[in-house]
Amino acid sequence: MKVAIYQRRLKSDQGQIPSFQDLWDFALGQGWEIYNQYQDNVSIAGNSRRNAWQELLADAALSKFDLVLIPQIDEVFSSVMDMAKTLGKLKVLRIGLRSYSEPWFDTTSISGEALYRLTLSYAALEKDRHHRKLKSGLAHACKMGCQIGRPRVTQRQGFNQAYGDILERLRAGQISRRQAAKALGIGYATLKRLLDSNYQGFRDF
Repeated sequence: MKVAIYQRRLKSDQGQIPSFQDLWDFALGQGWEIYNQYQDNVSIAGNSRRNAWQELLADAALSKFDLVLIPQIDEVFSSVMDMAKTLGKLKVLRIGLRSYSEPWFDTTSISGEALYRLTLSYAALEKDRHHRKLKSGLAHACKMGCQIGRPRVTQRQGFNQAYGDILERLRAGQISRRQAAKALGIGYATLKRLLDSNYQGFRDF
């Protein structure tokens, strides 16, 4: 069996998580062939593009190994949804995932399928909880008078003044509707809705 070893480390880590050598020795002890090792270094602020992880997934898509060995779950995945998404990709590719620090987390074991389905269930709960929190937050923002979503074109600074000027030119036949829409920086359909609703805008004299 070919194995890819992955690690995501804080630059300030002082041996708190298993080292590459630990993972390497474990893999060799299982009789596995080590294909490659991948490592992403993360700053204290948590900034990382995870280029090595993307490289690992690209190699996985080419079936270059059979198993991904990681030090521990929370060092690799940012959330249950993130983990479920990755497990789904690897499952399609028939590539297993195993944690060094958590022996129970092994998708190649007899209980691997149950583990996968359990992860999907938790991911669904996490997603639902996120949606409920977002909905609650939006409702609270509305009660506080905050505008949700993109502002209307009529709320743009200077729009009503410009619209009033354009409307007079339209009525005088000086410009076409398409020219008016272009001058206002809006779509033709948006201008038509404003005209159909008899929106007047305003002008300062």
